[in-house]
Amino acid sequence: MRIARLISLCINSLLAGLVSAEVSPPALNLTLTPNFSNGSLSSLTGELIIASPQISANQTLVAMPLYVADAPTQRYDGNALQARDSNGPLLLEASDGEASAIMQTRFWNAARPTNGDVTLRFTGYPRVFNKSIPGGPLFDMRTNDDGLLGSLLAFVPGPINTTTNYTITVSWNLTNAPSWTRGVWSWGEGPDPVTKVGDITTFLYTYFAVGRISSYPPETTVGSKFGMYWFQQPPFNTTAVASFVQRLLDVQTSFWNDTSDDGYRVFIRYNENNNLGGTALRRSFMFGWHNTNVSTLDLNFLLAHEMTHNWPALSGSVPNITTYQEGLAEFYSTRLLWLNGFISTAEYVKEANAIVEQYYTSPAVNLTDVEAQEQAWQSRSAQKVPYGRGFLYFANVDVQMREKYDGTLSLDTLVLNILQRQRGGLSYTLEDWFDQLRQYLGEYAVQEYVQMASGTPLIQPQQGSLGPCFEVSQTRVMPDVYQWVTKNGTDGISSCFV
Repeated sequence: MRIARLISLCINSLLAGLVSAEVSPPALNLTLTPNFSNGSLSSLTGELIIASPQISANQTLVAMPLYVADAPTQRYDGNALQARDSNGPLLLEASDGEASAIMQTRFWNAARPTNGDVTLRFTGYPRVFNKSIPGGPLFDMRTNDDGLLGSLLAFVPGPINTTTNYTITVSWNLTNAPSWTRGVWSWGEGPDPVTKVGDITTFLYTYFAVGRISSYPPETTVGSKFGMYWFQQPPFNTTAVASFVQRLLDVQTSFWNDTSDDGYRVFIRYNENNNLGGTALRRSFMFGWHNTNVSTLDLNFLLAHEMTHNWPALSGSVPNITTYQEGLAEFYSTRLLWLNGFISTAEYVKEANAIVEQYYTSPAVNLTDVEAQEQAWQSRSAQKVPYGRGFLYFANVDVQMREKYDGTLSLDTLVLNILQRQRGGLSYTLEDWFDQLRQYLGEYAVQEYVQMASGTPLIQPQQGSLGPCFEVSQTRVMPDVYQWVTKNGTDGISSCFV
């Protein structure tokens, strides 16, 4: 689930035009201090120093969402957010933006012009949780045994400049913490400060964990490019999971032509409700488990889906980008597992069929993309529409490309072109995707997308859409269900790989 990417783009749209890029980007220095009560970690205090923001009276200093889908943030009602600058205490006046089904933003405006650096101070508390709360994005702060974990997005109010790069430093103040306390951020492990240059999403769209952390590698991940972290021992083999993620990361970075030197981190939390799910952020993801039996294969499909979200993306409104992002995450997570020997052909086609059957049998199958997003956090069926619909759509585009260009080009060509635009600082919107369709397939391909997004008529997989070794068969009527069937004698044959 890449709700973080969607929220990021929503925030960017809301804030566009409020500020212009600064000539000299400020530094952002965050110090995190865990607080203990009766020997237990009870809260986390943040101190954020914004270097010379030069904010005028009544201008927005920082903002943060009040909720993200159905995950609450810290909010900082009343005077819970304190500020000061070189002239002393700085009064902040809060105002809330328009509410939507997916988020609402709170803005804090300075009551007077700022002078010098501004220091913000705030304390976050773990969410009081009960089993009746449905599963959603894993942004909220939670207690797991001797630790806290969550996202900076739901904890730290940040500057609203979405175009400037900042020099971001996160430090851990563990002076009064027990000796076993460790602090980890998506971009690195403490106790020494971790610095990263990037925009505000590089800062806020990240995870943290603090407390008695178990990890892979087992002792410390300082200086390591990979780390996996948890508090309560999961029912699965964490070493095997970490090994799988590392091997898949090598496959994914190669496929997506990712030459970045950035590390990658995985955070694991125990979910009080019976829910297995994950949420991806920048170069990291968090997934949750419950005391239920989950097969290794199902867990690997989840982890592969969340990892894939690190690359294919569009910018724009949520309804315009969700099918692209969730559909591609489903398509490439399963495809790359298959092509690289993690799963058999039989397991591949079984998972593909499970994804599309869930779509075909859903009561939300004929919702438009817009309607599906409006209802996504009230209806699990609506939330899952982009996954199956997107998988079918991209499987069809793939076979259209392979057939038109005699196997020399495929869906990969189009998706990697969009990714290259993003890396080059160019636009990567739905219109840019349409331009790719027009260039390689023609105007009809754009109309097919528009029809697909309308929810009617029902999208059907084309023959050859999963590859040359699979046939399409209608297996049910009312509701109509289409599935792929493996041709006899083709399992494991290299000619199946496309």
